[in-house]
Amino acid sequence: MKERDQAVDEQPLPAPAGLRGWFGKLKRRRWAALFLFEFMVVLLGVLAAQALQARFESQAERREAKRSLTALETNAETIGISAMIRMRGFACTQYRLRMIENAIATKSVPTVNLPPPEEVPITELGWDGTTPGVISEYFGAERSKTFANLQLWTEALRRAQISEQRSWSMLGRLSTRLGNPQNADFVAAKEGLVAAGQDLRRVIYAAGNIRNNLDRLGIKNDEDLFREYRGASDPCRAATGYTVEEHAAAARKGELVTGEPLPPPIDPSTLSF
Repeated sequence: MKERDQAVDEQPLPAPAGLRGWFGKLKRRRWAALFLFEFMVVLLGVLAAQALQARFESQAERREAKRSLTALETNAETIGISAMIRMRGFACTQYRLRMIENAIATKSVPTVNLPPPEEVPITELGWDGTTPGVISEYFGAERSKTFANLQLWTEALRRAQISEQRSWSMLGRLSTRLGNPQNADFVAAKEGLVAAGQDLRRVIYAAGNIRNNLDRLGIKNDEDLFREYRGASDPCRAATGYTVEEHAAAARKGELVTGEPLPPPIDPSTLSF
């Protein structure tokens, strides 16, 4: 009996119900906290990886945007050279038109060359596709607008030169290669003269606007590119070697920058044929 009572006495006393519940809740909370901690670690890792990837992509996009801007500026500089050639050749082309005008008025053969002005090459700016949006996003809407205007005036210069070539082809009727020009040739040349004058104004207007937009972009042409033309035998090519300001100063004196006096203009509407 004593042994049975002693075995009963040695059995552990059961924990109170409230204490068991408290330990159970503590265990569940510990597992929940551990789960939450691991979840936050994984989540933060994913977010950090996404942020790092976004940063790399942003840097790559910025580098691509910079390359696009550099290509645009290179093309724009080349376009500016073409525009400047036409602007510096304006006085010489106008001189040739006035000499042809005087020849038409007197029904004589012009003493100046009849081939049309040199059609300068027009480089493609590259303002297409996603480029406008990229430039606007990374370099500002104002610069994007300036490039858009440059694109418009570049196309205007291209179209004006094409029209100018057609107009001067009518002036070629005064050439003596096929004999002395007849009355019908002078009539056609008169029409060509009016058209050529209008085309020249469009060419210079477009070229001037190209230069204005390049100035806003801070793109300048190296003056040394033009000085070497001053020694050219062709007076119009030689005129390219002088600045626009030098041309303006010569025009105020009534002469070309190369020294030839400008003939007075004649209104084609006063011609009798």
